[in-house]
Amino acid sequence: MRNKIFLFFAAVCCAFHFSAQAAIVDGTCGPNLTWSLNTADSTLTISGTGAMADYYIGQRPWEDHKNSITSVIVESGVTSVGNSAFN
Repeated sequence: MRNKIFLFFAAVCCAFHFSAQAAIVDGTCGPNLTWSLNTADSTLTISGTGAMADYYIGQRPWEDHKNSITSVIVESGVTSVGNSAFN
């Protein structure tokens, strides 16, 4: 019985540890725009109002996470996507 209780708590702790790994990474990408990356579902969301800044390849604000992004949401209010934002 003691072993079963230990295994149960070990499983709960492992599940919590892996679910706690998901996070929101965010920043700005224009004067009135923000970006956020939900690492749980790998979705990058651009929100706010106005135009996105232009970027050179390798200088996007989400550059460190680009290989994990699987979908992008550009919310209403965003008037343009910057050059090289998603190259």
